Amino acid sequence: MRILHLLLVFFSGYFAQAQALAGTWKTNAVFTYNIQEYYVLTPANTTEEASKMERYGSFVVFSEDDTFQSYYTAPCGNDCFTTTDGTYEYLDKNTVKLTLHRLHQSGMCQDAQNKKVVLGVFDIVQNKEGTRLVKRKV
Repeated sequence: MRILHLLLVFFSGYFAQAQALAGTWKTNAVFTYNIQEYYVLTPANTTEEASKMERYGSFVVFSEDDTFQSYYTAPCGNDCFTTTDGTYEYLDKNTVKLTLHRLHQSGMCQDAQNKKVVLGVFDIVQNKEGTRLVKRKV
């Protein structure tokens, strides 16, 4: 019984961390095939009360089904709008592997790529400024 209790405590901590990425984040860059050394994640204000500036920029949505979508929005149509789709896998409570599956661009640029590429393994680092996904060195 004690072992069962310890397993429950261990996995509840693991899943609590795992759920920490679920949701919509504003980020410093769209997750594309041009891999960044780190991504800065701050909680996105997606309410109707959000200012216009809060609604524009680069975002990533981590869904609870281990998929993500990253995209760029701007106030006008004279821009390059990139959207990507992929999956993420927790390797432990502070480490995630990101895999990109699709890229689509519209607006002032046109491109579409459907190729599965592992973007890398990232450490999940939380500090007072927010959350960072820091790429591990190979």
